[in-house]
Amino acid sequence: MKTIQKTYRTDEDLYSQAERILKAMGLTTSTAINMFLARVVSEEKFPFTPEVIHNPSRAEIQKKIVEYASKLPSKTIDFSNPADISEFFDE
Repeated sequence: MKTIQKTYRTDEDLYSQAERILKAMGLTTSTAINMFLARVVSEEKFPFTPEVIHNPSRAEIQKKIVEYASKLPSKTIDFSNPADISEFFDE
């Protein structure tokens, strides 16, 4: 495999943070970039979906959690009742 050297511009702090995390994973930045490019080529698309990131307030997040949690099915379990315990773990 013939390799080439390219120069890209990136934010210094972003690079330092990513480099630290990648090092903890046992990867170099160069390897991570090659992994990203290989996925782009194999999938012919980004390996993730770019999206607008909103910074919701804590109150908005809590409201959403309550909204989603209220839609979850719930059931009272009597943990002193072996049948309830068995049913809980069977689900």
